[in-house]
Amino acid sequence: MFNLPFKFRDVIHDFIEFPKSPLGATALQVVQTSTYQRLRRLSQLGMAKLVYPCAEHTRFAHSLGSFHLAQKVMTLLKEKGKLSDISQAEQDATCLAALLHDVGHCMFSHASEGMWDFRHEEQTYNLILKDIELDKVLKEYPSSSNFKQLIINILKGENLTDNKYFLHEIVSSQLDVDRMDYILRDAHMTGVKYGSYDPKWILEYLTVSEFNGKWRLVVDKKAIDAVEQYLTARYYMYRNVYEHKTSRIFEIMLQAIIKEIKNFDDEILKKHALLWMKGPDFNNLEEYKTLDDYKMWEALKTISKEQDFTGNVKDLAVDFLYNRRWELEKNPKSNTINKGFSDGAYYTKIKPSKFYDQEPDNQVLVLLDNDSPPKLLSQIGRFISINKKREVEERLCLKRPKLKTNADLLIY
Repeated sequence: MFNLPFKFRDVIHDFIEFPKSPLGATALQVVQTSTYQRLRRLSQLGMAKLVYPCAEHTRFAHSLGSFHLAQKVMTLLKEKGKLSDISQAEQDATCLAALLHDVGHCMFSHASEGMWDFRHEEQTYNLILKDIELDKVLKEYPSSSNFKQLIINILKGENLTDNKYFLHEIVSSQLDVDRMDYILRDAHMTGVKYGSYDPKWILEYLTVSEFNGKWRLVVDKKAIDAVEQYLTARYYMYRNVYEHKTSRIFEIMLQAIIKEIKNFDDEILKKHALLWMKGPDFNNLEEYKTLDDYKMWEALKTISKEQDFTGNVKDLAVDFLYNRRWELEKNPKSNTINKGFSDGAYYTKIKPSKFYDQEPDNQVLVLLDNDSPPKLLSQIGRFISINKKREVEERLCLKRPKLKTNADLLIY
């Protein structure tokens, strides 16, 4: 057992603390569940770690970092007198929402969502509401309200009164603790320098103000430069890490493996304990919790060596294990519109990510003075949008390269 307060060292935030309070006790018990410990076996960057060899950090470390930042935000807002209408249970629920926001992720993080067409957020909600271990822990929190549902409401931004909407934005917005942690953490672990920004300055000037009838999370004008630096860092992280060409190729290769495995007879897959690859039962939470990176690596080993598996799926598994990327062609000339293999090539479509959402309800808000409502960052005219990117899906084609020997590996 751990005694509260409990601290440990973190590569980004130095010390992360579980305070001696109901929040600290509940959070520490959440972390000790097998449901949460599973995050240690989910890579934070999915396929990107095949490009950046030192990026072996996990969803576990990132989630703890988000929890730490949520506590800091709450402390700073309280010091500014912005939490007078927010109960202690609501403050704690916000911090626990940050702690639990990624608990529904699956193997290789976002890559699995493309494999089976689901949203990890929905699995997060299911686990918080229905998982036996989490249920037991969250029921022990000393609150007369439905504490689990309060956490869900904060994550979703639903069923919150207008004066409490900013609680949702602390954990899910353009300037949330999730993004503020992963940009710094991913940049540090990959070794890139353009992912740095000044989180202390942004946090110092975070506040709450009314905008279009709702109380929103805003930044004082003194932090505009720091916010622009943060948004620029996120943009370059997407360009160079999250959407790196090689990372994207391996993600598509994994999707192709799943698509091909569906063509195999169930009996063959049962024989090798691979029936789950056709698509997990997302309502069976105990089964879902067994899905982690290690399980996929073992599945790829099985496919690569067993004679029951042949053709494209074996080629893909072997090349994936050897870190041998296939050749990528954008907007191929072929008229093939269906996803899948055709004439030895794999065709798919991918929708580009948004680095910054231009919708008024989602933009960063800036408080120019206390007597005027906040302004959209885009209205101030300082930050030139770098997200005017194509909205249409890209058509992509993957082809296996003709290699002379197994030593002829394409790593980067």
